[in-house]
Amino acid sequence: MHVKWTLASATLVLLAALALIGAVEFLPHTNAGRPANLGNNPAKTATVVIRGFKFEPATVTVRAGEAVEWKNDGFVPHTVTADAGKPAFDSGKIDPGST
Repeated sequence: MHVKWTLASATLVLLAALALIGAVEFLPHTNAGRPANLGNNPAKTATVVIRGFKFEPATVTVRAGEAVEWKNDGFVPHTVTADAGKPAFDSGKIDPGST
């Protein structure tokens, strides 16, 4: 059977593909919060992804000497700031796509 593609059919397929691509921003990523250094190096890095104005994972626990990497998977710049407790920190501006 031969199917003839019309302009309307091709447009619908293109719009559906673009909608799927756009939805990737809001899908959960299973590697957020994972330790980056699993080898012999005792220092570990936890990654927190900023997506949809939320942190993924929402809570991270690190020990002294370990690091946290903040990755902005959103569309706007963000900051990460702690002003309670010691030591306080401020990441400065993290642009979209940056860590």
